[in-house]
Amino acid sequence: DTLSPTKIDIAFYISPIINGVIRFGTEEGKYDLFRGFISYNETKMIETEYRGNIRREHFYDYIARVSYNVKERQNREKIKSLNFLTSEIEKNKLHENQILIVKVSKDEVPQTITGLVAMELLKKYKKPTLVLRPRNENGEITFAGSGRGKANGEFDSLHGFLRESGLCEYVEGHDMAHGVAIKNENIPKLINYANKKLSEIEFNVDEVEVDYIFTNGSINYNMIFQFGDAIKLYGNGIPQPKFAFELKLNKSSIQTLGKNEDSNKMNVGGIDFIKFKDNNF
Repeated sequence: DTLSPTKIDIAFYISPIINGVIRFGTEEGKYDLFRGFISYNETKMIETEYRGNIRREHFYDYIARVSYNVKERQNREKIKSLNFLTSEIEKNKLHENQILIVKVSKDEVPQTITGLVAMELLKKYKKPTLVLRPRNENGEITFAGSGRGKANGEFDSLHGFLRESGLCEYVEGHDMAHGVAIKNENIPKLINYANKKLSEIEFNVDEVEVDYIFTNGSINYNMIFQFGDAIKLYGNGIPQPKFAFELKLNKSSIQTLGKNEDSNKMNVGGIDFIKFKDNNF
C-alpha cells in the first residue's frame, strides 16, 4: 500500500533518498525537500526542460524525482570509489588482515559517502572495516573516518573492540557503525592487534541465523502468512522473522520460468517458492 508505507519501506527506500539529498544534494535541493515535508496542500506546478521539451510536474512529484536522481548520482560515485578501492585493497593484500583499514583521499572517496563505502567494503570482504582520510593536526597526521562491522560469534562490537585496543584517538557512535580517528603510527599497531585478538574469528563464513527451519512435513501455511500479515510491526527492535526451508522435491513439481529459462518455481504446502537466475538448480 503506497499510502501506508511500513517501517521497512521507510528504512530501505525512503530514508536512503533523504540521506542522499542531505549528504550529496545542492542547497536548493535540500530546501525543496524540507518544504515538501512541511507543506501539505501545495498546488504549485513545476516546469522544467527535458530533452528540448517542457515538462510540467506537481510540486511533490518534482521533489521526489529530483531527490531520487541525487541518490542515483551518489550511488554512481559510490561504485566508482569502490572499484578503485577494491583494486588497491587486493593489490596491497589489505583484506588478508582481520581488520580492513583503507586510507583514502578526498579525490578517491568524497567525504559525504565515507560511511557508505565502508559498508560496501564490509559486505564484500566480510571483515570489520575502517575507511579513513588524513588530517593534519598541529603538524601531526591523524586518520579519521568511518568504521563498519557485523556481529560474528564472539565479535559483537567493533566500537568496543577499537576502544579496548587503546590505539584510537576517539571512537564515537553505535556498536557496528561509528566515527573513528587514529594516529598514523598506530594503524600498523591496530592491524597487528586485530590479527592477534581476532585470530579465532572466521569472518569469511556466510552464516544466517534463522528463527525456524521448515521441512516438507512441517510447513504451516497459516502461520507463515500470519507472520507476513504483521509486516507493519517489523523494523528496528522488532526484526522480520527469518525462516529456512529444507525440502525434498520431485522434478515434476519444478516449473522453469523466464525468457532465458534461468528461474525456477515450485509449490510445497500451498506456498510458492521461486529461485531467480540460477541455471544450476
